[in-house]
Amino acid sequence: DLINVQDAPSDAIDSDYSEISVKKIICQRIGNDCFDTSFSNSEIGSIIATEVKDKVISAGEKSSLNINNLEAQDSEIVIASKDSSVVRIKNISSKNNKHIFAAYNKKPEFNGGIIYTDKKNNNYSILKDKESKIIIGSY
Repeated sequence: DLINVQDAPSDAIDSDYSEISVKKIICQRIGNDCFDTSFSNSEIGSIIATEVKDKVISAGEKSSLNINNLEAQDSEIVIASKDSSVVRIKNISSKNNKHIFAAYNKKPEFNGGIIYTDKKNNNYSILKDKESKIIIGSY
C-alpha cells in the first residue's frame, strides 16, 4: 500500500524486470532517483516527492508506467521516459523543479521514450529528442 523512503543516498526504489502495483510512494531527500524502472510494468496510485537530486520517475528499457497523481517539489527532473518506455500520468503538481518532462533515446538498441499526460499547462520545461514524444492533454 505504501512505500516511504527518506534520506536515501542513491535510488529510493529500483525495479528491473518487474510487475509493480503500489497505492502510494513517498520520497524525501533522495540522492538519485525516487522510482527507477527497467523492463517493467508498473501501476502507481500516487507519488509525493521532495528534494530528489536526479529524476522523480525514471522509466527505461521498454517499461510501461501508469501513475494517477504525482506531486514533485524541489527536484531535478520530474518524469523521464527513455529507451522505448511509455509513461502515462493523469495529474501532475510541480513546484520548484528544474524540468517536468524528459523523453529521449539513450541506448542504440531502443527507440525514444513517450510521455502522455492529461494535465494541460503551458509552463512545462521539457527535454526531448527527435525520436521521442511528449503528448500533453491526452492520457
